[in-house]
Amino acid sequence: MIFTAYLDESGTHDGSNATIMGGFMGAFREEVILARRLRALQYHYGFTIFHATEFKNRKGDFQGWSNERGLALIQDMTDMVATSLSSVVIATLPNDRYRAEYRNASRPRKVTLDSSYGLCFRMCLVHFLEEMEKRAPVKKYGSKLNVILEHGHSNAGDAMRIFEETRQNTMALHGVDPLGTITTETKKSCAKLMVADFLAYTGYMTDVQERAGVVIELGREDRVPSKASFTKLEFDPGVLEGLSDHFGGLRSMRRKAKGKASARERQPQSEADGSEPGN
Repeated sequence: MIFTAYLDESGTHDGSNATIMGGFMGAFREEVILARRLRALQYHYGFTIFHATEFKNRKGDFQGWSNERGLALIQDMTDMVATSLSSVVIATLPNDRYRAEYRNASRPRKVTLDSSYGLCFRMCLVHFLEEMEKRAPVKKYGSKLNVILEHGHSNAGDAMRIFEETRQNTMALHGVDPLGTITTETKKSCAKLMVADFLAYTGYMTDVQERAGVVIELGREDRVPSKASFTKLEFDPGVLEGLSDHFGGLRSMRRKAKGKASARERQPQSEADGSEPGN
């Protein structure tokens, strides 16, 4: 079974308090339903591409929009996500903690540190792999997870490194490869990235409001029945300090597994199967 995850970021600009990554994972049927509903919203509201920055600043397709029209689009997109998708994630990484507890902490030599974008991507990737395993176990169904990112981000290469590193770790430790491909697309070539952008944007605005002490609750009458599993990934105190050691340990375990595999390949067949030479 093939699953595809769509991810985008918010908050990587200068002056931001947190890096946010939002997105979703879907199988083919979910993606078809989502695409159809997204086209309906584009037609109804008269926009071609949802860019969070243009929407926020009322530029491009959103120029001249009233607050009421903007809020209506946000509500309709929220309802679309809630009723179309089953696995939605928003990862939040405070930038001050990233620098103090992860970037500037002591670490093993030769461990490549993730960017804040990369660290959020890593956590989202692990979460989606866990969700895929629940829905269609890799060893039973041969499931694969493809990932599509917004094109043009300066840290997209970091995500691709983490993707391949995760593939190698999983193969070495569990003997399976659950990952397919990772690519970058524009919102014009891949409309579903607009939904990932929307999720990252709402995650960022929620973080801003929470920092300001603002709590927003929809009234019960405003809510729609949801099939989506919304997961908010946060980095608990103390977790970031140990991540460098954790990643270094995974690298060491992967090397040991490769070493054992190479030793078995070099081992004479008589020793490998326990038989006596000549028998």
